[in-house]
Amino acid sequence: METQKIIFLDFEGVMLTDHGWDASPERWFDGQMRPFAPQSVQALNWLTQRTGAGVVLTTTWRRMFPGLAQFARMFAHFGLSRGPVGKTPLLGQRREGEIAQYLHENPVSAYVVLDDMRLALPEDRFVWIDQRHGLTLKDAQRAAELLEGFKPPV
Repeated sequence: METQKIIFLDFEGVMLTDHGWDASPERWFDGQMRPFAPQSVQALNWLTQRTGAGVVLTTTWRRMFPGLAQFARMFAHFGLSRGPVGKTPLLGQRREGEIAQYLHENPVSAYVVLDDMRLALPEDRFVWIDQRHGLTLKDAQRAAELLEGFKPPV
């Protein structure tokens, strides 16, 4: 099995910002979800295209849908260029443990975690996201640096 670069992705606070938590029914996906923040969609698209990394879901929203098909539809609906390649296992423990289990079970060459929670992870594998703004291009550039040593132009 080929190894790949992975972006571990949370939704709330990363793709869904404080400003994007609009509960109006016409904006919900299948009546269950608010739209992703446009700047976060743009930043994640840039990151996946730049690095070729696949997205693995760490969000608690994994409990809502058993497979990846619904998430792939959701990603396409909100303008993401690539659907998720996996989900971390639901182990009933902290997110760090679920990420560690995924890494143990899957061939991963490099990874970065995008989350608005302060996780106990190595600094060279984690980008903390400010939930007020969600994922920004600056965050995505930092994640790219961690995934492949990319340095944005000054």
